[in-house]
Amino acid sequence: MTKKRVIIISQARTGSTRLPAKILKKSIGRTLLELHMERLQRVQGVADIVVATTTNPNDMAIQNLAEQQNWRVFRGSEEDVLDRYYQAALTHNADIIVRVTSDCPVIDSGLLSTGINAYQSFSGQCDWYSNTFSKRTFPRGLDFEIFSFAALENAWSHAKDFALREHVTPYIYRNSDLFRLEGMYNPQDYSGYRWTVDTSEDFALIDQIFQHFNHNDFTWQDILAAYADNPHWASINASVVQKLVN
Repeated sequence: MTKKRVIIISQARTGSTRLPAKILKKSIGRTLLELHMERLQRVQGVADIVVATTTNPNDMAIQNLAEQQNWRVFRGSEEDVLDRYYQAALTHNADIIVRVTSDCPVIDSGLLSTGINAYQSFSGQCDWYSNTFSKRTFPRGLDFEIFSFAALENAWSHAKDFALREHVTPYIYRNSDLFRLEGMYNPQDYSGYRWTVDTSEDFALIDQIFQHFNHNDFTWQDILAAYADNPHWASINASVVQKLVN
């Protein structure tokens, strides 16, 4: 059997409404995008990593950073993120796509490696696999989706509504009659933790976490352990309300 080509595609843009250019903010001397990419580069079983940004002139800053760091970069539609993903996957010959977002600077390489192995263990009998399916049990900010290029192409061809294209995968996970869906669940529910960056409060927490370790080679379990010594962390972004998918 031909080995499947696994590509991580991380969507990135500077046009966040609540915290503009958030992924270019710095902690421990590096941008959040650099910290995010460093963690992705430790994921096992991946052929390539692509930063999928937009053709908006403001996102030239992301392309410039990508070129400085020798990252793969693809620029596509700002609004039709499904098309951006599809074109990036097509350009880089992906068989399996791992979808993450660049506003998750503490994304966990071990968790992603386990997820990729789990997806591949279904031997083609799974179209979409995620740790956010049905019931969230992992902290927000460790989110991933893994799906076949065939499923992505199906969604790209058939999803017509704007909301289905803005968020890439709703067409897949909302059509369980068309796609085979599976989920990853943690035995203990840690869904109350918020480690993504969408507001200044979110950034303050993430900065505290990186300052605590003063390096970028810690696991999500290490963060949990650090909360025991830093209980005030829980209140830093406790008031932030997650924006919902339409």
